Amino acid sequence: MAESFEKELVLVLGGARSGKSSWALRYAEEHYDSYLFLATAEVLDDEMADRIRLHKISRGPKWKLIEEPIKIVEALETKCAGVEAVLIDCLTIWLSNVLYKVNDEQILSYQDRLLNTLSCKGQNIIIVANEVGTGIVPEYPLGREFRDLAGVLNQKIAKLADKVVFMIAGLPMCLKGDLNNLKKEIRKEEELEFTPEMSPEQIWSILSQIDEEGLFIKGFNSLDDTKRRELAEYVLTRCNIFSGKGSIFSERYNSESGLLE
Repeated sequence: MAESFEKELVLVLGGARSGKSSWALRYAEEHYDSYLFLATAEVLDDEMADRIRLHKISRGPKWKLIEEPIKIVEALETKCAGVEAVLIDCLTIWLSNVLYKVNDEQILSYQDRLLNTLSCKGQNIIIVANEVGTGIVPEYPLGREFRDLAGVLNQKIAKLADKVVFMIAGLPMCLKGDLNNLKKEIRKEEELEFTPEMSPEQIWSILSQIDEEGLFIKGFNSLDDTKRRELAEYVLTRCNIFSGKGSIFSERYNSESGLLE
């Protein structure tokens, strides 16, 4: 990874299930050696708890974590030292938290404090946010207020950002910045780090992100026999084996040798 002395602000926008969070994670991992995930979501029900659990697994053990639904400015200023980049996911959930939990008079001050902190560029920051202006007009006044606040905040951060990416169906569209620096890099062999304590779910979250089929196969086959067979059982019984890496796995896996061939 090339060392960069100039701090950058990257804004990643997209709709639901557009791939914005996955792309932002990959961008951080490919451009920096250490990174922290600043999560703004709260566990409010079982579904959210399960989503957060899976998200933690997909990030892997190299990611540091801070969970802060409201005071992200304070977190950026006092708790994020020691890493090269901070990923905030997601800005829109943070705004929703602010809208529900603080007085109306304070909402703009919260936004202004965040914008001031981001403008200082004291650290590399990647922000994930929802694009809320392409759907239907919300039926209720609070929904319309939230849509307007989110849209304006996205505009202000996009103006500050060095790079702005809009995600559509898992594909990045560069709206601002150097497109060449946004191209997805192929994960290098030396970056495949599997530790003995990792679960099959954690190992698969790393392997399934590898684009190059040869490296994907080599990564799996580098595991010891026990880990390979545990992972095979996990993939074949709990994952989608009809598309993507699951399809390649089901086609190439030899149950006798325990290898992808």
